[in-house]
Amino acid sequence: MTKLTLKTLFFASIAAFSSFSLSSTANAQMEYMAEAMQPAYLSRDLVVFAEGLNLDDTQEVIAEAMFDAYEDEFEMGWATTQERLNRVAEEMRDKPPANSLDTLEPVLNTLGDWLVEKRQLDQGLLENIQAILVRDQRALWPAFAQRLYREKHKVTAET
Repeated sequence: MTKLTLKTLFFASIAAFSSFSLSSTANAQMEYMAEAMQPAYLSRDLVVFAEGLNLDDTQEVIAEAMFDAYEDEFEMGWATTQERLNRVAEEMRDKPPANSLDTLEPVLNTLGDWLVEKRQLDQGLLENIQAILVRDQRALWPAFAQRLYREKHKVTAET
């Protein structure tokens, strides 16, 4: 029932998105929703951090624990957001909105709140990683952060 409610709300939101926008705006809105549903960093990114910052074995173990904690916090936050979206869907089912904007606004507010929290989680992971670096590794951070940004945002060097 919960998954059905969330799916119904998701598809209703997509319909509302579509009615408000042209294709480029709709694409941006879909990216917004996709960003909300996926963590910025995955366990496999640990290799990028380890190699890019020359982490030693002990630092890698600590960083792995940080990644695990980050993933756990992401999953809890996303689950809470899904619960909020389900409540919104139930409220809409009990009292249907008058228009598309009334359908869209509570969904976007819920997702927006989650994205703020998610970005704080992302930043927290990066700050935690920086905290375990020694002086030589901290010197690598600016170039590493640029590379990481390019990889995560698919920005090429030509742009």
